[in-house]
Amino acid sequence: MNVWQWLYDLLAVFMLPFYLSALLNLMEKPANIRKTCLACSIYIIDTIIGLLYTIYFVQFWFSENDSGSASGTANTIAANAVNVLRRASADLSQSASPSRELFLTVSGTLITTALRIYFCFVFLSFTKQLLFQAAQNKKNYRTDSISEEANYPSTVLGNLKRFIYGLEVRSKHFLDEHLL
Repeated sequence: MNVWQWLYDLLAVFMLPFYLSALLNLMEKPANIRKTCLACSIYIIDTIIGLLYTIYFVQFWFSENDSGSASGTANTIAANAVNVLRRASADLSQSASPSRELFLTVSGTLITTALRIYFCFVFLSFTKQLLFQAAQNKKNYRTDSISEEANYPSTVLGNLKRFIYGLEVRSKHFLDEHLL
């Protein structure tokens, strides 16, 4: 594995606690949307990074398999992908052929990427609905989910919680501005 693969895998491990925290918070306190906004913002960033990594993977894959030319342009990559898909669809009757494995890899990557983009839009839609409900609550009942004060002790864990609280508030304000 190269450095980019390590960084991408480490990013996925670091994002997991934020997703779990948002899920548990949503199940316990549906009125508190700060954690949901932070998880949505992180998921958008993670999706963009995942798309960039997928593009890097495709470029790396086809530049390694392309013996005819050393150029890694998008047209060459697209042409190679189309040729691979044509060869693979013709060889589907063969088991464990290299072109079939390549077809399954490419199609699996495309399907996974499409699903990830779809769920990004679902998460954005859900967060937008929560923000709209919070705006209505603030207008009608004069309550706000970020009005509570973040009082954490001056320890390392307290500083981390204060930092995450700040990220939650900033992500809520950012999504308020861009979704409503």
